[in-house]
Amino acid sequence: MAELDLTSEIVKALQEYSGDVMDEVDKAVEDCGKGMKKDIAATSPTRTRDYKKGWRCQVTSHGRGNTYALVKNATDYQLTHLLEKGHKKRGGKGTVQAFPHIAPAEKKWTERFIQKCEEACKGK
Repeated sequence: MAELDLTSEIVKALQEYSGDVMDEVDKAVEDCGKGMKKDIAATSPTRTRDYKKGWRCQVTSHGRGNTYALVKNATDYQLTHLLEKGHKKRGGKGTVQAFPHIAPAEKKWTERFIQKCEEACKGK
């Protein structure tokens, strides 16, 4: 009768499980980054179409379980803070209305990402 090495079997099972979870998290990062980019582009102010069309999602992977999604505006990156938060008018008299379009999408997609990660850990 062959001896069962319980420790090595547990380690193998945990490595397989963690690998599956890392793959699902990598997929969730990509999906949520692209979804957030679409939401931001859809709700962006449209005074000039360049700003709205300038949104990009750059997904970078540095190995399994080490993936990043960067959502940025490639054409008019200088306007993101001014439009999101509002600013003073030229001459200092009055303020310009804020158009919050990044924060709502960030909140929505952060919650979805957490939900997808929890589902990946539960094995659904």
